[in-house]
Amino acid sequence: MKVAVTGLGAVTCCGNSVHELWDSIINGQSGIKPIDNITAKVMRTTRMGQVRNFELDPIYDPRYKVKCDRHIQLALNAVKEAIDHSGLDLSKKDLSKVHTVIGTCAGGYEFIVDNQHRNDQGEPTLPNFISGHLNNMISAYVNMHYGIQGSGLCVVGACAAGNQSLAVASMLIETGQADVVVAGASDSWISEVVVSGFESLRALSFDEVMPRPFDVNRNGFAISEGAGILILESESHAKARGAEILAYLSGYGISSDAYNHPTSPDPNSKVMERTVAQALTRAGITADDISYINAHATATKVGDSTECQHLAKIFGTRPYISSTKSMTGHSIGSTSAIEAVISVLSIHNNTVPGTINLESIDPECPGNHVTETINADVTHVLSNSFGFGGTNGIVIFSKE
Repeated sequence: MKVAVTGLGAVTCCGNSVHELWDSIINGQSGIKPIDNITAKVMRTTRMGQVRNFELDPIYDPRYKVKCDRHIQLALNAVKEAIDHSGLDLSKKDLSKVHTVIGTCAGGYEFIVDNQHRNDQGEPTLPNFISGHLNNMISAYVNMHYGIQGSGLCVVGACAAGNQSLAVASMLIETGQADVVVAGASDSWISEVVVSGFESLRALSFDEVMPRPFDVNRNGFAISEGAGILILESESHAKARGAEILAYLSGYGISSDAYNHPTSPDPNSKVMERTVAQALTRAGITADDISYINAHATATKVGDSTECQHLAKIFGTRPYISSTKSMTGHSIGSTSAIEAVISVLSIHNNTVPGTINLESIDPECPGNHVTETINADVTHVLSNSFGFGGTNGIVIFSKE
């Protein structure tokens, strides 16, 4: 059963809508800017990918502004945009056949920090603390608003959460359990405790111009926040209601490296290559069919080179490759969902976005690197995501 993509939604540092995001991406405009809402005590980072000028859409209960952590609010706006884009009228659907799968890495820390501050001041934790930030509550608040009665799942898969959520959503459709799935991910980690933690891992760049994926001088990523949502439907359901099909989620692969290190990839593992092969097999295509690879490429030394070298073994250096994290930064669990939105738009517009800030390609990062937007016949896009603990998620989107 083919899985169609019929709607897209996004809230990112590159724009609070899909249109704004895509306009920034194809024009090479970075969303990484000086922070404006944190008075730093210990962290050194001064530039991040903040979502700016955000307001919860008035379609939602205004109490959600105080009842929900920021990552839930970001997701709610992205869901509303995606449903509107798809043209779905949920009031006319069997809501037991509509499901929600919205992943995250750890949601948000705003509620935690704020309530800890209350405790430090001798005040009790607010009653909305638990229900306002639990990971599954992203899907729960979506379901409560729209009356969705299928599952309300949350895949917690570190940096691969978005792609893993899309894989689970696809399975629900393929097995006939769902006609429609609202799928994606959301994270909001713009807080000093999180940023300082990544600084302790030496994962972040402090340069004025950054991040620089694939560049010989790359030295870390830029942390960001955001949400990406896709409306997935069985092809028959989408066609029966006359929906525009933007692309198909044709293949996916999920796996674990089982490498004895919590943050580093196994440079000798064949797991990533096997996971790509799984996705290609499900899509019914070969490596030669892939037009463009939206790489995980966070701009870390080991991560970028390891990914590129494994990809070169499978694809050679033929398909175009870029890292849109050079503009969106790394929003952790939601990054791959945002990149899924970009991948669908790449197919729909026959456009390949480039990697900005890439001045000198590291010879350890082989590939057909694109440094500015080009027009091309994009028929199949592979999008990679790899997370802490060796958790992997790879998806393929296809034109037909």
